[in-house]
Amino acid sequence: MKPGARSLLVVLLSLVVSTSAGSFRFLQAQSNLTYTVDRLTDAKPDGGGEGSGLTGDLRYTITNAQSGDRIIFSLTGEILLSRALPLLTKDISILGPDMGNLTIRGNGNGGIFSIWNDTHVVLSNLTATGGMGNGGGVFNRGVLTLNNVTVSGNRAGDPTNGGGTGAGIWNYINGTLTLNDSTVSGNTVLGNSSYNPSRGGGIANYGVLTLNNSTVSGNSASEGAGGGISNTLTTSTLTLNNSTISNNSATGVVGIGGGIDNHGTLNISNTIIAGNTKDDLRGVLISLGHNLIGDTTGASGFRPDLGDLLDIDPLLDTLRDNGGPTQTHALSSSSPAIDQGDNSVCSQTDQRGYSRPEDGDGNGISDCDIGAYELNGAPPTSTIMPGPFDTLTPPLTLTPVFTDTLTTTPSSTATPGSVDPVTPILTPVPISTHTPTPTPNPPPPPCSGAAFLIMTIAILIRSSSKRIFL
Repeated sequence: MKPGARSLLVVLLSLVVSTSAGSFRFLQAQSNLTYTVDRLTDAKPDGGGEGSGLTGDLRYTITNAQSGDRIIFSLTGEILLSRALPLLTKDISILGPDMGNLTIRGNGNGGIFSIWNDTHVVLSNLTATGGMGNGGGVFNRGVLTLNNVTVSGNRAGDPTNGGGTGAGIWNYINGTLTLNDSTVSGNTVLGNSSYNPSRGGGIANYGVLTLNNSTVSGNSASEGAGGGISNTLTTSTLTLNNSTISNNSATGVVGIGGGIDNHGTLNISNTIIAGNTKDDLRGVLISLGHNLIGDTTGASGFRPDLGDLLDIDPLLDTLRDNGGPTQTHALSSSSPAIDQGDNSVCSQTDQRGYSRPEDGDGNGISDCDIGAYELNGAPPTSTIMPGPFDTLTPPLTLTPVFTDTLTTTPSSTATPGSVDPVTPILTPVPISTHTPTPTPNPPPPPCSGAAFLIMTIAILIRSSSKRIFL
């Protein structure tokens, strides 16, 4: 073969490899299969779950789903996990039944859902409970959306070693998390007042966190900060829209910020922060107006000129089922939050999926209520709750600088379930050693660019061979 033909052959071969790999990646990215969870068992954690084809248990479907796939459920009830679910490393959606009658319960030894770097995940219509460890309910380092999700009854830390971080949810560095129509309740972090306090009973945010029409209630931080939410780092960003933060607590000698402890950027609008123990709010906020704050001690940035109601009781009912798939705090008929929201920024429904704005004060004008609940809202006509249940959000790139009075610089190699202490450097302790079984990539389609190039190479080789022997 002549040198020129040999060089052309090398170039074409490299193009074949590149084109074939591109075809594989394209096909994998476009995988749009639907896996169905058809059982409530979790019998084979070491084998990647139990099932075949496109049906099986939750562990099996997560193990086998590829980017672009979705997981649905053909049943309701409770799945008791034998160990933490596999690390979510593919862009998938896990969509529970419409009214959310599905519970994923941890076994008290590790967390439940863990989303890894740059992975886009949607979780809808389910409850995550019984997780143990930092980020016990949800640990996120990717781009995660929760729709109509309840995260409750998870625990992290212990009084001796302390360091409980985000028992319900730990949104880690570079994590982007959005909660829509969701409730985070009854989660507990434990700390040690001497050297390792806790943070974020409900949620510990190290990245970018947004709550829309959502409730954070009944969470606690023992010997720590942010019973409801800890916006932990100076680079952390927390945004609250039409949400309710109530009945959370920070206890003990160093307890502070029962509702929210803020060290980063906090934007709030149409939101109730009231009824929390040891301060409703600590830190500086950016008020976008129409908020109700029960106790302003220890915080600043309020805007009464934009409709903020300060140092006032919102007269909330207890957390309970008021309709919809998640629990809420209803407003009493005499609540000062009624019709005091900003219609230009509130959504067309409240957390329950009930209509808003409505005329709650009887003056003939429909105005949005402050908080996640709309008084006199009409229930949806369909059992399918509104919301972008299956929308993958584009990634957001952050460059955080770690300076915080409560914590040293966290290690960027943290893994789900790890301990993030204040004095020692973070030591990763994975909650699950199971790695999802890779699924072979599909072959390139017939008549692809790769096939065309192979045919071209064959013709060139044949032509070159003839010239050699002439």
